[in-house]
Amino acid sequence: PGDRETLIVEASFPGNPNAADFFVAGERDYMFGVPARSEKDGKLVFTVPILDRPTTTPTDGGLYYTLTTAAGAVEGLLPFP
Repeated sequence: PGDRETLIVEASFPGNPNAADFFVAGERDYMFGVPARSEKDGKLVFTVPILDRPTTTPTDGGLYYTLTTAAGAVEGLLPFP
């Protein structure tokens, strides 16, 4: 979710939100800026600038991400914005 210029990711996990980092892979002609961390309604939110994107949004696959905390990391796939 987000708009054509930002990717917004809401993270939910136990523990200290200040110890979390979010990384998203730039691929398929997407390029991302540095994620900004904030809290909204008690939830951790990362807002990632979309610096470049393809002219047409891909319909297959997605963007690989990694969320890290002091306890470990989790990887996943986000839909293309």
